Amino acid sequence: VSVYTNISEGCLEESSDEVYQSRENSREVNMHLGSLLIEIGSKLSTLNKQLCQKVNSAVAASLSVAPSLSICAAEESFCTALALVEELESSQPTSSEISNIWIKGQHLLLSGRAHTNIGASILELFQSGGMSSALNTIHRHRNMAQLSKALNHFNKAIASTGELRKNAMAIMNNANAKSISIYNAGRTWASEAVHHSYDAIELRSLASRHCGTCLWKLDRINEAKNVLLNAVSTSDLFELVDREGLKAEVIFGALCEGYWSAMLLAELSTHTWESISFLSKSELAKGEEMVLMMSDAMKRAAQISEDFHSFAKKFSLDDSINKYSIATRDQIEKEEESIREVWNKRKNDSKKKVMNVSRPPVNLPRKDVVGDIRNRGDFRPQTRRIFVRDDNGFSSRSRRRKKGEVERNRREEKSVVESFHAEFCSEERAEHSTITSSTRMERQSTKKIEYRKWGDEIQDDNDAKMYPGCCPPLPPDMPADLRASYEAKYAAILPNMSESDVMAFYACVNRK
Repeated sequence: VSVYTNISEGCLEESSDEVYQSRENSREVNMHLGSLLIEIGSKLSTLNKQLCQKVNSAVAASLSVAPSLSICAAEESFCTALALVEELESSQPTSSEISNIWIKGQHLLLSGRAHTNIGASILELFQSGGMSSALNTIHRHRNMAQLSKALNHFNKAIASTGELRKNAMAIMNNANAKSISIYNAGRTWASEAVHHSYDAIELRSLASRHCGTCLWKLDRINEAKNVLLNAVSTSDLFELVDREGLKAEVIFGALCEGYWSAMLLAELSTHTWESISFLSKSELAKGEEMVLMMSDAMKRAAQISEDFHSFAKKFSLDDSINKYSIATRDQIEKEEESIREVWNKRKNDSKKKVMNVSRPPVNLPRKDVVGDIRNRGDFRPQTRRIFVRDDNGFSSRSRRRKKGEVERNRREEKSVVESFHAEFCSEERAEHSTITSSTRMERQSTKKIEYRKWGDEIQDDNDAKMYPGCCPPLPPDMPADLRASYEAKYAAILPNMSESDVMAFYACVNRK
């Protein structure tokens, strides 16, 4: 505050060493403070997960705000540091002297780091759930705007690394490049330029990894793929080794950032196809695309891993191998093969599910309703008749009828009654019926009567002992591993529905 007061009062010049050093010290403090706040926010987030299980919902809601506040404070500190870098740049006089060229490169480096940290803070806030729920349209647009803001900072950081490498080349081509640096007595200006070149590569690899994450979350998949696969150039790194005092082990930081960027792409693409429900050809095509992207990422990671291990072996840097824990090419290739096996199994299971789930026929036989029985050969269709009977066995009339007519009517009635009992009565009831004794004796002398089949007996003859199985579609938000298990277990009965039909189905269920 006193420095700004002295500047405003004219006691100090903007370009004075005292003002420059004061701003640089303040910048360092803000960058360090921001890093501490990010670390505190991460620890608070871990602590909250443990405490939320032991406290009520109100206290848990209050605790959940703390990590977000810490990350927001970190972002503010990084923004302050960036503003101070801009003040340093504006106060620095332009000159062709090699010292001023180096200072310009230093400002580019500090500005790129500040932009990277600001973007990383916004991305961390998004990933930790500190932003509003994306289910609401307004909140979703707000979140996308924040991601775009973070992406803008990462792009500026990447652009500053390009300018930094150009500035380093300007130092290397300067006539005084072999002279001793006035800022680091143990280095020449050429050595300072080489270190700036490495710093640019390392910062670019880190910013590219965050940039790729933002692009992926913004559904800019192809752009994310290009950024993550080209996060680092191994050839550029190896050119700097043992050049102007740059030690071999220094380059491992940037090399590992490139490896982690490739593995991040493999992880993102794998998680994407794991969430696919295989309900349409478009989803299957998207899954194939994601598997190919995973394969490209694994190949890139395997290439960097091979360079890493061969380089470490060449310079006897076994400690660096243990420090960074980079998987070998063989391990990466085996992991890729296992992921492909899981993909192929899920794809084949989905095809079986579609083939096994047949559409139900129009007229299904039911256990409580008889189907079309006219095609059966074990009995003839009969018309059920209802008879009104009195104590004498038949209805009697007061008027007299002719003898022949009476005998004919009795024979017809006898035939009808016997037909009825043959179809619907048990043998025991038939014996106790009120028909004539001669008819009863004839009934007992015949073979055992075969009755019409009914209910489940008809169902058995139709070879349809069970109803065609079916179940509701799996919820769209079901975890990928649980979905894969259920699809494999219930492949024969899951319905073949498109993703839009599944969403409409559960929307209807939720409304009810």
